[in-house]
Amino acid sequence: MADPGIEFLVDAAILTAIPEDTNWKQKADERIEKYRKNNINVRVKVPSQTNVHDYQVEIKMTRHAFPFGSKVTEDMILKPEYSHFRELFYYMFNYATMASYFWAWSSGPKESPDYSAANRALDILKQHGIPARGHNIFWNEWVFNPNWTRYMPPTDSNREVEHRIDYIMKYTKGRLTGWDVNNEMLHGHFFENKMNDPYYSHKMYNLVHQADPTPKLFLNDYQIVVNGTSTSAYVDQAREFKAAKIPIYGLGIQSHFTFYKPPDPTIIMKRLDQMAVTGYPLWITELDVTARDENVRKDWYDIVLRMYFSHPSIEGIIFWGFWGPKHWIGEDAALVSGNDYRINAAGQHYIDLLYKEWTTQVSRKISSDNEQFSVRGFHGDYQAVVKYKGSAVHYQTFSLSKKDINLDVVVNDIHAHVSIPTTASPLIYHKPTSTSNNHKVVNYGQYFKSMANSGYSATMHCINQWSQFSQVGDDKFVDAYCPQDYVMSGCSAMTKDLSAGGDGTSIETDHGIACRAWDAGNTGTPVHAIARCCKASGLHCEYRASSKPSAPEYDIVVETTCPNNMYATGCAAHNYLRFMDGLYSTAHSCMARNKGNFGGINSFAICCKAPTLICQVKKSTFVSGHKIGDASVVRCDTGWSMTGCHGISEDGDVAGSFIQDGKCMTFNGSVKSPGQAGVVAYVTCCKI
Repeated sequence: MADPGIEFLVDAAILTAIPEDTNWKQKADERIEKYRKNNINVRVKVPSQTNVHDYQVEIKMTRHAFPFGSKVTEDMILKPEYSHFRELFYYMFNYATMASYFWAWSSGPKESPDYSAANRALDILKQHGIPARGHNIFWNEWVFNPNWTRYMPPTDSNREVEHRIDYIMKYTKGRLTGWDVNNEMLHGHFFENKMNDPYYSHKMYNLVHQADPTPKLFLNDYQIVVNGTSTSAYVDQAREFKAAKIPIYGLGIQSHFTFYKPPDPTIIMKRLDQMAVTGYPLWITELDVTARDENVRKDWYDIVLRMYFSHPSIEGIIFWGFWGPKHWIGEDAALVSGNDYRINAAGQHYIDLLYKEWTTQVSRKISSDNEQFSVRGFHGDYQAVVKYKGSAVHYQTFSLSKKDINLDVVVNDIHAHVSIPTTASPLIYHKPTSTSNNHKVVNYGQYFKSMANSGYSATMHCINQWSQFSQVGDDKFVDAYCPQDYVMSGCSAMTKDLSAGGDGTSIETDHGIACRAWDAGNTGTPVHAIARCCKASGLHCEYRASSKPSAPEYDIVVETTCPNNMYATGCAAHNYLRFMDGLYSTAHSCMARNKGNFGGINSFAICCKAPTLICQVKKSTFVSGHKIGDASVVRCDTGWSMTGCHGISEDGDVAGSFIQDGKCMTFNGSVKSPGQAGVVAYVTCCKI
């Protein structure tokens, strides 16, 4: 009988039903009480000649021992414009992951990358009592390695690996508490395949440990708790490292929860228990949950944080960012929203967990000069204050770890004047006021890209040409073209879900005149390109672009001008990092404004002329609301044709603009807080 060509890769499978734990929250709180707290046995002694009823004792936790941290990069710690970010970071977190060591994106010579800025940032964090982990030395996927390493022969690659380990461990010596050494080894096998050695990563960890035995070394991977497709494989990998006596300290569980889906506490507990059998400490290394509604996000973060904090094998929780404008996902995963640093509902709940529910603060009167009582407290640093007739006369600090302690509080001098350390709250942010008159405007000059001439039409006639949707993903794009005899007079874009999910638009001329719309990373929504196409006798248009993008500067405006005899009928603007306030036109130029200090903005102008052509710009008097999809609308006067439609906001997040039913409409693309600006529509109106 011929071989049918069938192979059996699995010869047995077991499906186990896991009943839903409807009492998960109570059980989690009981575990928190058991594993995250111990007893403080307090004895207070006061002078015998004083009235004991005049004393009050206060025991207050000032800092968690458990690491609650966030990813940072050196610019957020060093640049003056992020001062309020740092104030919030120091208030909300006691740990950091410095994500500035990616080999593929390191600056400087390849033999000696420049990590000096990251080291300066680590020194500042240390001054604020913030320890930091390092992410990462290697990444075990082909695409995340430097181009020049990808095709090296094994001998050369091995030499480069050894050199990088030696270099980076010397460079960061004494600054980091731990390392994600080789990232995501379950999902990539770049080094094993290149070296033809299935255990090459063992060597990498050994070399890192030999170079500096102090930092704790971690595996780090995903799909461990969130969907579980790699849970068993991670257990096997951990056991393999343990059997080989590779010096890893713990297992990093990334925890990027599935976008817009609620976490399941029953499954979380089940998979954490699976990982705990390895005997290694667990760290949550890259946490985020994603929900558009911040109150839903609050509830989902509560589930995850409560389950993680309650599990005895977990030693730390690191968010993969917390501020929306700099979060890799965006505002939908953020604790802090917008350029006004608004603490959203999820962020406020997180703060309440740390400073209200998961903290210890006791105040009590005493009844004897040798008072004794016990406090059940969370692990961390504390202060003990004794007040006599309302004035502090004694102050001391202490720490509580995983053992009960005895604390003696002795008051010797009722006339002492004690100063209690205080810190100002960073939770209120006053954004510097600005007006359109004080935005910095730059004109780098412009270059000619192409031109086009309209077919015959006795009157000016304009239509829209919509593209299909783009693919979803960073820098995915889609083009819209005008039909024959029409020239493109305007270019705009629109996201499918009306969110601020695009990188803007550009004018492309390689294959005809195209309006190109760019999708942005981590937004989950595609974009349309919308070409505004006009026809009029003698209509001639030229397409110009700024000679270079702007500097990554807050609110900088790039102006692209048209020749004196031509009108700016439409505009385009592109920032590859998405952060734009928007764009608008004047009669003879296009103005594109950057948002924050992210990327740089390119400006494009469509410059047109025709016999008797007259154009003017109208600005809407109606500013949009603060909800996603709220619109600002403006119309041309009777007898004028709309050639371009754009929008801008002092606080950015414009979803897009288009012309429909005689209206130019610009849409707000994010939920904005009171005091933030909605969007304003601008339309260019022309007639012949």
